[in-house]
Amino acid sequence: LAPEVAAYDPPLALDGGADGLSAYRRLLPQAAALLAPGGRVAVEIGAGQAEPVAALFRRAGLESPGLHRDLAGRPRVLAAGRLSAHI
Repeated sequence: LAPEVAAYDPPLALDGGADGLSAYRRLLPQAAALLAPGGRVAVEIGAGQAEPVAALFRRAGLESPGLHRDLAGRPRVLAAGRLSAHI
């Protein structure tokens, strides 16, 4: 890792487990449980993570994961939410 990353980021933020998705597996079900209808959650993703993280969003019950690209055109953020409650 680059020194500016290794020296300042917490180890938990740098270790994503065997496939790099461990934090998403913990975070997304918790986020889904806490979101109000119409609420959204966004997460930063790394190279090659868009599809697997989108699947984790859907598995957690979050709807319509949307991909946002950075200024270089690389996939960088996935955002999804809980649909508004039907009345």
